[in-house]
Amino acid sequence: MFRKCLLVVAALSPWFLRRLLLRALCGATFGKGARVGFSYIDTQLLELGEGATIGSLNVIRHVREVRLGKGAVLGSLNSASGASVLTGIDDKGNYRSGRLTLGDGGAITNRHYLDLHADITVGRMALVAGVRSTLFTHSVDLAASRQATGPIHIGEYSFIGTNTVLLPGAHIPDRCAVAAGAVVTGPLEEPGCLYGGVPARKLRAMAASDAFFNRADAVVK
Repeated sequence: MFRKCLLVVAALSPWFLRRLLLRALCGATFGKGARVGFSYIDTQLLELGEGATIGSLNVIRHVREVRLGKGAVLGSLNSASGASVLTGIDDKGNYRSGRLTLGDGGAITNRHYLDLHADITVGRMALVAGVRSTLFTHSVDLAASRQATGPIHIGEYSFIGTNTVLLPGAHIPDRCAVAAGAVVTGPLEEPGCLYGGVPARKLRAMAASDAFFNRADAVVK
């Protein structure tokens, strides 16, 4: 409880103090120009590469690790949680929850929900765009009547449209686009394609020459 109180203090403190508290409480490391806004971050390892940023008003709780590569961005007003009866604390005091990893230039915009009972990986230069997308890494296995978990992977240079749902085991190949409102229930097979619908299915191939798949900047202006 004392640690959590200090994490609240860190979230509300000026940057120089917030940085010190995150180093002490979360083992944080910061590359040149990396910064964390006014956000509550309860993780056992926080690693931000050069120029990586976490915006304000995020709530990240009971997450094992958060790693952002060079220039990666986690926007504002996102919620990420690995806390439940499935993910308690082991005998060494470590969280059993998942890891959030954003590759170099990877980005998650604003107002999304990340369920981190298992790992979520956003590849290099991939973008979770829009608002209100939900990434679930656990659900009820009806046949076995128990909770089941599965990681989520978003490939390099892929695009996830607004209000998309990714379920446990979702795997988006490299250089794909997932249309707004789609539901991805498992691995998608072919890279370089547009997927959409419920459940998501291949709609067409994407042009390899499209500027999004060849950009050098993480942020799309």
